[in-house]
Amino acid sequence: MKKINELTILIVNILFLASVIFTKSTELMLLNTLSSLMVLILMRKLQYSYLLFFLLFMIPALFSVFITGLLFNDSENSNIIFTIFSFSFSDEDFKTAIFLSTRSFTISFISFSYIIHIDHEKLILSMMQNLKLPINLGYSLLIMFNSFYNLKDDYARIRSAYLIKTGKKIPLVKTLIPLLVNAARFAQNAGLSLEVKNLRKDKTFIHMTSFKNIDYIAIGLTISNILTVYSVYHL
Repeated sequence: MKKINELTILIVNILFLASVIFTKSTELMLLNTLSSLMVLILMRKLQYSYLLFFLLFMIPALFSVFITGLLFNDSENSNIIFTIFSFSFSDEDFKTAIFLSTRSFTISFISFSYIIHIDHEKLILSMMQNLKLPINLGYSLLIMFNSFYNLKDDYARIRSAYLIKTGKKIPLVKTLIPLLVNAARFAQNAGLSLEVKNLRKDKTFIHMTSFKNIDYIAIGLTISNILTVYSVYHL
């Protein structure tokens, strides 16, 4: 489904995030996360390597959240399961720790999985055309995203030049000043470009991005999916 509007993917992402944020059940959060992944598979070709790397990166973070919820939960009148040194752990402590870990994982995973599959340039153009995002703000955002790629290319050129000159890898500290100089030059050129273009509200676009039937179907499928999960779970 390459014809789906990038704004549609963002709306689907927000819907699934809302379904997780306003859920107090760990099972429902996991089911909604699985549903979000299934809908994303229908809309985009998944980048499994990035998702796997993210899951590995989340393991120590989730472990920290679990331990924090376990140690610092103030639970009174609960059944004590076991005690280690001066710390007592109850069943309520474990429920709170599992809930916090699950919520952190589901929100992070849904956000990351959709962000890496959105074309940010097309998303901003769609927001300017469909949501009436101010032209000046939209192009400023486009320049901001392009500056990241420009910074990456500058860093690669600086490393290559230093390696050719000295035969050694350049320390990270020595790249800061050249990167700042190039960033300032890029910002100046971008500002002049925006001023020359004289951007106005009545600006026209070469490539128009509007909502189509497939976009409404995707949003409707997402809402029905969330409602179905809720209804089946509460049966």
